[in-house]
Parts: sequence; C-alpha cells; structure tokens
Amino acid sequence: MDEDKTIQRKPSKAKKVWNIISWVFIGCLAVFDVFLMVMRVKMPSSSSGLSLFRHQTRIVLTNSMEGDDEFYKSHPEYEIQKIPMHSAVRIEETPKDLEKQRTFFRALKEGDVITFYWSVSAQASVYTSDGDVITITHRIQSVTGSGDNLSYVCQGDNRVNASGDIVTISTQTVPAMMVVGKVTSVSVPYGWFLVNIVQNRYVMAALIIVPCLAVVVYESHTIVRLVKQDKKEQAMAAANKEAEAKDEELEELRKRIASLEQENSDPETNQPSSKENHQS
Repeated sequence: MDEDKTIQRKPSKAKKVWNIISWVFIGCLAVFDVFLMVMRVKMPSSSSGLSLFRHQTRIVLTNSMEGDDEFYKSHPEYEIQKIPMHSAVRIEETPKDLEKQRTFFRALKEGDVITFYWSVSAQASVYTSDGDVITITHRIQSVTGSGDNLSYVCQGDNRVNASGDIVTISTQTVPAMMVVGKVTSVSVPYGWFLVNIVQNRYVMAALIIVPCLAVVVYESHTIVRLVKQDKKEQAMAAANKEAEAKDEELEELRKRIASLEQENSDPETNQPSSKENHQS
C-alpha cells in the first residue's frame, strides 16, 4: 500500500522578512507612542520642560539666542553657540540639595547659557498671582554678588532687529534661586514639531489608534489564516484517514482473492482421494 505523505509548506523567506519588518515597524510605533505619552504628561505645554534624571528638555520659542556669525566668531570660547528658534535644549537642572546648589551656582560663569524663571511684570524674584511667570533661556554676561547671594546678568545673543540694525537688548538680573538650570546641549530645531504633536490631542489619538488598529488587523489576518489552515489540515487528515481505510479494505479483499485463487489452483485440494474412487 502506498503511503500518503502530507507536505507541510514552510513560509517563504520573503514572508519571513515581511513579518519581521511589520513587527519592527509596529514595535517602533509603540515605543514612539509611549515616548509621546510621557512627553504629554511631563510637558503639558510648550513652556514646560520634560524632566528625566536631573535633566530637562525644553523648547526655545523665540529667536533671542540667534546671534549673527560674527558674534560667535568673536566668542569661540562659548560652549553653547547659536540656538535657533524652536530648538530643543537639554538643561542640567539646579540640584535640590543645598550644598550641591551652592557648588552649582558658583560654577556658573560668564558665557554660560542658563534657563531661568522671569516675571513679565517686574522682577525675577517675584511670582505674581496673575500667572505671568515665564521661562527664558539667555546667556550670562556677568556674575554679581557673593556667597549665597549670587545673581546673573543675562542677555540674548540676537541684537539685530528686523531691519538688520544693531539694537540694545535689555538684560535681566537673575537671582540664583530663579535659575532652572544650565543648557548643556542643543538639538536640531525639530523639537517644536514634537511639542505640536504632543499638544495636539487628535494627532496623539491617531498615533495611538493607528498602531493598535495595525496590530488588530495583523492579528485578525493571522487568526483567519490559521483557522483556514487548521480546517484544511483537518479536511486533509480526514481524507487521508478515509483513504487509508479504503486501502485497508482493498488490501483485505486482495488477500481474500489471493487465498481463493490459491485454493482453486491447488491440485491436492481439487482431486478426489483413491478410496473415494474405489467405492464409487
């Protein structure tokens, strides 16, 4: 009897690669969504900062730190150079421990860029009840005071107006206690794009829903495919079982036919004995 062999097809290399790419894409979207949701919680507005591990990420909303090229050529010692508008800046936060605070404030020097709280109404040291306190990122021009009474005179780098004329930019005298932190690095100016995404609930909803739908569609397709494959395998198994039963019946019939043929062709079985012939 010939044995039926069921050939199980293995997924092609192209399908395997497509599955890997699909899951990597969905995984990256999921990670990106988690990152955006963290930003949404930590940075509810464009003026807020995303704080992680004693460092903040903030968005510079104005061009006050966009000086001309000649300005920066004359100050090659500046660690932080031009900060384009809508750039994301990384800020080392002011420590909470008092001793570390003193060390941090004393280390700030002329040329450093700091982010600080500032009251629009008047003084940086006054928080007003009408909520006009903002954050500003400017460069330290000089350090005044001593001990625990340090202050920093700050000013923006952009000292050219819309007409291209050099103008005098006002300075801010910032008490140490109003310093949010020191700017340590500047990103390419795409931070504004991320903030807009975070603040737009419709975009956020789409970025969360689309990966979920992609997973649902992909898994639904996989489930349907597996169900069809399972039904097909069950049908093939039933067909194979039925074929095997028929083969067994045919084999049994062959054996019976062979046995009958053997009995009919045996001369000793068909010829009468000599005693029977004599009596007749």
